[in-house]
Amino acid sequence: MIDILNKELITSESYIITVWNLVLVAFIIVFTIFAIKLISVVLKRTMTSKHKLDGRHHSIIQLIKYIVWVIALVFCLKAIKVDITFLIASSAALLVGIGLGLQNV
Repeated sequence: MIDILNKELITSESYIITVWNLVLVAFIIVFTIFAIKLISVVLKRTMTSKHKLDGRHHSIIQLIKYIVWVIALVFCLKAIKVDITFLIASSAALLVGIGLGLQNV
């Protein structure tokens, strides 16, 4: 069993993708889908109990979905051992630009 999980599928100069890496990525995706459905159900129940069922709840749920999928993508890239420091640095610069653009001067 361990031999099957450690079998190399794709080999490159900088990284090696094994069956275990793909199983881990599949687990992360399934867990993300489950977490998003759970969060959506909980938020819908709390917002309907407070009688605030308007367009805001849909926007909040959609925003949370985007954030959870971005975090899952980072975990998937980390699982297949891709260096994500460039991605983090570029997203930090982008978020600083968005923050400066959203200010009311």
